[in-house]
Parts: sequence; structure tokens; C-alpha cells
Amino acid sequence: KDGVNLSPDSVTVYGEMSRLSTIGEILTTKFYKSGISNDGQGVLKLSKIKGMRLSDDEVRYTYSAVRYVDIPFSSDIQIVNKPIDKKLVVVPSSADIRFRCAFPLVADPTVSAVLYVDYEDYLDSRSGKCPVKLRVKDTGVIDYSIDPMYVEVFEQ
Repeated sequence: KDGVNLSPDSVTVYGEMSRLSTIGEILTTKFYKSGISNDGQGVLKLSKIKGMRLSDDEVRYTYSAVRYVDIPFSSDIQIVNKPIDKKLVVVPSSADIRFRCAFPLVADPTVSAVLYVDYEDYLDSRSGKCPVKLRVKDTGVIDYSIDPMYVEVFEQ
């Protein structure tokens, strides 16, 4: 899994009930990395809370260094699951996608990318504003963004 992983990902705090409700987080020692080019790991100490006891004193972290490439792409927006007798218009009719893909590139995600609005989303919306969705084959896409994220759908 990419990103930073912590183990344990949660700790149990022991203490007086009245004080437990005031605790929203447990802080660690400062963690800052830049210029990462290799995977890494380490240990972070958990900050003590006066009068409380923690199930763990530290957390172990691991992180993955992933090289990626951005691929911009524009595509028309389709409507899926629409009854044949319905005539709908999407405004705007196209959107921009920015793929963030693992490097080296396994496959070009623009070849299989399909932007669409689901007719069911249109039926559920009150204003005709619907989310733009993406269908793409597993091509090493780490992340993507769509602009605009929502479009207007009108009946003709």
C-alpha cells in the first residue's frame, strides 16, 4: 500500500471516564521527511498524557516512495443506464482528467478512460446536477482528478 502506514493504527487510553471524553487524539514526536527516493521505516514515540495510560508507547511507521507521471486528458461525457426513449443533454459535454500514474507507465489510461453520468444519479438529483464518474481499466493509476466534478443534465 502506498503512503504512510502506522502500526498500531489506534491505541487504547486508560484513565478516569470524565477525562477520557476530552481526548480526541494522541500526538507523536515530530515526523518530517522530504526528498524521499526510497522506501523507509521508523518508530515514533507517543506523547504521554498526565494521569492516563496508553496501550502502546510508540508506533512503527513505514512508507513507500513511488515515482509517478501526470497525464492530462479531455473526454466527452456519456450518459449510462438511460432509457432509450429519454433524450438528455449534459452541460458541459466534456471534462478534463488528470491521471497520476505509477512510473514507469504500465499502460496508457487514456485508451480505456470513459467519463460518464449515471441516469440513476440524474433521477436522484433535484436540480439535475450530477457527479461525473470515471471508468478506466487497471493501468497503474494511483489517483485522478476530474474537472468539472459535477455537470448539469437536462431533458430535451
